[in-house]
Amino acid sequence: MPSGRGGGTSIGSVYGLGVFSGAASACCAPVLADVAALSGAASSFPAAAAVGVAYVFGMVAPLCALALAWDRKDWGASRLLAATTIPIGPGARWRLPVGTVLSSGLMIAIGVLTVVLAV
Repeated sequence: MPSGRGGGTSIGSVYGLGVFSGAASACCAPVLADVAALSGAASSFPAAAAVGVAYVFGMVAPLCALALAWDRKDWGASRLLAATTIPIGPGARWRLPVGTVLSSGLMIAIGVLTVVLAV
């Protein structure tokens, strides 16, 4: 962060970093570089391995849980996501699927949160 304050150094904070990067983007090379730097700064190989494993589990576990729930509930075929559209724009010229509107809102919220935390 520009303020110079450091983040957490515990396994839980690295797990949270993985969760946030998994939710925020499909391309998380900068975060992966940070985890590699944290692993390199660890005092021992087991500590470095623990940082890497915590990052991977933090990124993959929520996505795995969501995929399992998605499969079990068959949300991809639901009327809410597939057939329902929302009018967008002046005079409602465009109609977008609900899933597209929800994911756009989530990405905007994450962007705003990132800017607020950075400032």
